[in-house]
Amino acid sequence: MLTTADCGGGSKFSMCESIRHKVNNFSFVFEPQSYFYITWLCIVTASYLYNCWVIPLLTFFPYRTTANEKIWFYIDCGTDFIYLLDFVLIKPRVMYLEDGFWVRNTKSLRQKYASSIAFKVDALSLLPLDIISRYFGVIHPILRLPRMLKIQAFWEFFDYFDHALANPYAVRVTRSLTYMIYLVHLNACAYYFVSVTEGIGSNSWVFNGEGNAYIRCFYFATKTATSIGKNNRPENEMEYVFMTACWLMGVFVFALLIGQIRDIIATATKTQTEYRKYLDEAMEHLRLLNISKELTERVKMWFTYTWEQQHTLNELTILDNLPYKMKTDVAINVHINTLNKVQLFKHCDDALLRDLVLKLRPVVYLPGDYICRKGEVGKEMYIVKNGQVQVVAGQNGEEVLATLTEG
Repeated sequence: MLTTADCGGGSKFSMCESIRHKVNNFSFVFEPQSYFYITWLCIVTASYLYNCWVIPLLTFFPYRTTANEKIWFYIDCGTDFIYLLDFVLIKPRVMYLEDGFWVRNTKSLRQKYASSIAFKVDALSLLPLDIISRYFGVIHPILRLPRMLKIQAFWEFFDYFDHALANPYAVRVTRSLTYMIYLVHLNACAYYFVSVTEGIGSNSWVFNGEGNAYIRCFYFATKTATSIGKNNRPENEMEYVFMTACWLMGVFVFALLIGQIRDIIATATKTQTEYRKYLDEAMEHLRLLNISKELTERVKMWFTYTWEQQHTLNELTILDNLPYKMKTDVAINVHINTLNKVQLFKHCDDALLRDLVLKLRPVVYLPGDYICRKGEVGKEMYIVKNGQVQVVAGQNGEEVLATLTEG
């Protein structure tokens, strides 16, 4: 009996040890620029923006009533749950680079996160002041103010989303517009607070109580911050201070944000602007030389076709700053399919192909252009990447001897 009991207890113990071992070794980590992590950051950012928008709104505007109290409470709990998942499950398992290598060890990841400032800020953002105050019968949106500390998730999402997209300029403009709209939102809340303090409709400057309070205040804040439109004249010191602060914010903050948007758009259209500049300069130069209209149109067609195919007039200068090895990898990725079409290079060594791709230069010829003529000294080898090339004979090239296709 003792032996049987020992065996049963031993088997149960070993099974528990096995389960515990499997749980401890069950590790999953997240790459910072993976689609899953960026999607999760999008969810956290949406929760953060909800808190940033709703906390001032419900603090100053009378939109939280006994009738909809449960709805607001459930939404708040949902965003808090997302914060908690991010704090406990996601952030302690995000990989980081150390000496050029990704760290995947879960213990190291937890220690890294626990020693960071982000850990302390995330912990503060989860302070349950609003939940604790409910036990004492106090319910006020201002107690959820710590939720607005999680701004790192907002910045992180836009940074990673920016890097993940091939054309990130729309993301950068959206980020700047978010700052602008949120400042107007805070301004609208402050304007309504001043109006309530002085009395709704007490004078011509404050909110008169007509229509939707938030929409009317947001409209007033937009006009004030952007210095467009004509607002009523302030009538006391508090109103003068408020208007002065709004104008200063409009002059400095909004000017800075609008300047950022202008720079983003200028960067997005930089290559196209340079293309238009080169084209205009070439057309003006040809006009001064009295070049025929037919040749001028061919030059213009070359500029247009080259831009449509490459979106640059000199793609080689773009890669000048890359290391030799990386430049070779990029060139192979671009030209390897072209080389594979050439029978001459099909059985060549990889080392030869890696050296050869760096010698390739893109050249565009229009229909009817002569690449070379009989009797000319050959200095280059041409590989047809797109289109066809005809070998012609005769005085005017009316006899087609052969047609060379891609490769």
